[in-house]
Amino acid sequence: MKNLFKMIFKKNQFYDVIFYYPIHFNRGEKGENIFFEPFYEICKKNNLKYLIIEEPVLFSKTKYSRNKNAIPFDVILFFILILRKVLPLKKFDSFQKREQYIGKILKKIFFRNIEFNNFVTISNSMEGVFRGINDNANIFDYQHGVIFNNHEGYFKDNQVASHIKENNVKVLTYGKGFKKILEENTKDDFYKKNAIVIGKKLKQFKNLKKNKNRILFTLQLVSETHSKKEIEEGRNLIYKFLIQNRKFFEENNIKLIFKPHPRCNQKDLPKEWEDEFNFVYFSNEILEKLLNEVFLHITFSSSTVFEAAERKIPTIFLKNNFNNTWNGFYYFEDFKYPIKAFSEKDIYIPIQKYLSNDVEYESDSKKVYDWYKYFFENLKEDVFVKIVKDKNV
Repeated sequence: MKNLFKMIFKKNQFYDVIFYYPIHFNRGEKGENIFFEPFYEICKKNNLKYLIIEEPVLFSKTKYSRNKNAIPFDVILFFILILRKVLPLKKFDSFQKREQYIGKILKKIFFRNIEFNNFVTISNSMEGVFRGINDNANIFDYQHGVIFNNHEGYFKDNQVASHIKENNVKVLTYGKGFKKILEENTKDDFYKKNAIVIGKKLKQFKNLKKNKNRILFTLQLVSETHSKKEIEEGRNLIYKFLIQNRKFFEENNIKLIFKPHPRCNQKDLPKEWEDEFNFVYFSNEILEKLLNEVFLHITFSSSTVFEAAERKIPTIFLKNNFNNTWNGFYYFEDFKYPIKAFSEKDIYIPIQKYLSNDVEYESDSKKVYDWYKYFFENLKEDVFVKIVKDKNV
């Protein structure tokens, strides 16, 4: 709260860039925002003045680590929610126009002493509000997860998503592959002009000792974004997968580690599976640690496929006939993932192949790593500094 009052009342504050993110992106080993930390380091190195603003998750029992260097957005977020209630949407041309109007109100109350040239957010958070706060700032949305051809964060009926276009947002992508998807799935040239390959801080994983008795299964049972029916469908398919392959996992002494999504509600986790299947474990360890311990990854459609490929770990997609919620079809249609999906009945086939044939495993490891490099490039410090310093980027 002290930092918030300082932001509101301290005179003549100027920042080259404001970073804004919802608190659930604090996913690092120390509770840090692994997406933005590299940008903070670039700012320090290049004498760029920056401000961090952190949005809480309201009305949630899940606890997230707080960044002591960030301005807490709690009070302002409550204020925004109240304004959304009292300002009828029908009086505005669009939702984004109302967000911009709210931003103009916030400018007079909370941001009257602050000037900034650039605003960097993630997951499209508060783009309209900050466009209202500053009409002239560059607004950048940094990619997280994957961009596919019907991702609502970027597309609507082969058009640029309204929140991107109405707020004149520039998208920062991890690599040329994602920029190409943005360009090829819209009818105009907006993304050709406004998508910038910025990269991501990549790590070098040399000679990881992969335990061939450990497989990671990333769960996506999130009640915030999935209906009860969708969660039930996902659980039922995984349960069939466990029943179908029980003997195989037990005979090969394989430990199957289920990793919940960061926003997963504990009540949605079928922890009873640990009692029913002696090879099943649920883990809340950070993803990076788990990936460093396993030799294979299984999922419906989690973006962990990329983090696994970064470590040369193949992913086996669990095939299903559900709607797009659980279906990873776009990994094959958009991204051309080099290893095909398998049903719950035959998924043991590639696992058995990897267990018995090191040459096959190394071959597929190389395939997924080469695939990964097209979509992920190392963080481009020079590009970031240029766009922050150049107001006309």
